[in-house]
Amino acid sequence: MTLAETQGAFARLIARHERDVQSYIFASVSRWADADDIWQETIVRLWEEFDKYEMGTNFSAWAIRVAYYEILTWRKRQSRSHLVFDQALVDVIASEQQQFYSEESRSRLLALEQCLESLDTEKREVLSWFYSRAMRVEQIASVRSSTSDAIYKVLQRTRQSLRLCIQKRLDGKAHT
Repeated sequence: MTLAETQGAFARLIARHERDVQSYIFASVSRWADADDIWQETIVRLWEEFDKYEMGTNFSAWAIRVAYYEILTWRKRQSRSHLVFDQALVDVIASEQQQFYSEESRSRLLALEQCLESLDTEKREVLSWFYSRAMRVEQIASVRSSTSDAIYKVLQRTRQSLRLCIQKRLDGKAHT
């Protein structure tokens, strides 16, 4: 893989999994500023260690493990502070995070991705604006020359459609 390809793969994986890793970090420390510092250090470490990542394996789990060690490093530096979680709590959070990325959640995520792909362009676009870009319903309505009520209905129906699609895919997988 060329450097450009490696950088592209890394950027795509970070973009896809950053919320998972950030959530883990934010749950592990008490201050947002500290969590942000740890996140920045984690990204640097992930890039430095990226050649050790095995493509096709669970990137979130690998990245969270790297973040775990960055949190430990941060905690050692902060040990003089009176507001630091003890190691047992960090271990419990790490364990729960690992369980979250079980086979079932990976199957559910895959089903969601497949169901999202099957949506028509309008519904995908509205979901993207609402969730990825964090646009308010009123903003989406303005862009689409629609009413807020219409956008709320699109979101509600699309969520319901996705729930049913995911459940159908998971039920189908259980029978195979």
